[in-house]
Amino acid sequence: MQVCKKCLLNDNMPSVRINEDGLCNLCSTQYESRGIVNNNEEEISSLIKANREEKYQIILAYSGGKDSTYSLKMIKERYDASILAVTFDNGFLSDTCLKNIRTVTDNLDVDSIIIKYPAKKIIRAFKYIEDGKFFPRQSMERASAICNMCIMLIKNLIYYEAIIRRIPIICFGWTPGQVMTSKPLIKLNYTMVLKGFENIKNIITSRFGARYEKYFLDDAFMRENEANMPYLYYPFVKNNYKEDSVIEEIKEIGWIPPQNTDGNSSNCLLNSYANQCHVSKFGYHPYAFEISNLIREGYLTREEGLTKIGNVANPCSYKMICEQFEKITG
Repeated sequence: MQVCKKCLLNDNMPSVRINEDGLCNLCSTQYESRGIVNNNEEEISSLIKANREEKYQIILAYSGGKDSTYSLKMIKERYDASILAVTFDNGFLSDTCLKNIRTVTDNLDVDSIIIKYPAKKIIRAFKYIEDGKFFPRQSMERASAICNMCIMLIKNLIYYEAIIRRIPIICFGWTPGQVMTSKPLIKLNYTMVLKGFENIKNIITSRFGARYEKYFLDDAFMRENEANMPYLYYPFVKNNYKEDSVIEEIKEIGWIPPQNTDGNSSNCLLNSYANQCHVSKFGYHPYAFEISNLIREGYLTREEGLTKIGNVANPCSYKMICEQFEKITG
């Protein structure tokens, strides 16, 4: 296995090639940093102003982790908007994370709801897709199968809540390494949304039955609301990102770093298990692509990135997840 000498990608990843100079195909091509792009402030403000009569103007997918917490603080301070923070509890959020959600939303005076699906149903779905065979190659290069599944459930939930509540802006606090766009504000297209979820929706409902259909967006519902599609807002696309500064700033509003997660999650215990499954099967860390993007953008040094992916799993969390999965799935 060869590893790029500039970033952290290795040639176990199907789309990665390492040249004779030791550089991957992404680092060896002319790479231009996105930098600070047109930030769409006027467009966002206009959307907020045009929807003043609605109860909320922004819905934030709030994981309780550092990045979504910083995003919540940022948009609360920047915009004169009513915000709803919505948390998808996959059953594996740390106790510290749940405490952080309560503390931060209280201190920022933001309405918050937490939605949790039955543990047995979610674990069965996670276990069924954990080997990654149902996801496209590109998806598996950027996240583990379990994370891909969890993100799909989160998106389906957040999109639904935004549409039925007529909230015009959805905010995801993803880092510059996670977002493959230079545009911070993008209008949702309902046909693209349905197409993106169709395969996994069919796989899960075919395996486990119609009782899982409610966790995915309905075709008829989306068609009926074609005119009400919200915008996606990625705040880190247009703002410099420095993890140490993010953590120090959110500590001021009561956020506490968890002690029982792995090096790449500040909220979810399941990440340890998902990372280990991915590394064992594919031979590369599921966060390598994200972290390598951050290295290219200048947000992390290579040494900092190596430290982050070196912590594949928290041993205690990993053992606990293994026991829970075995208990439910046999």
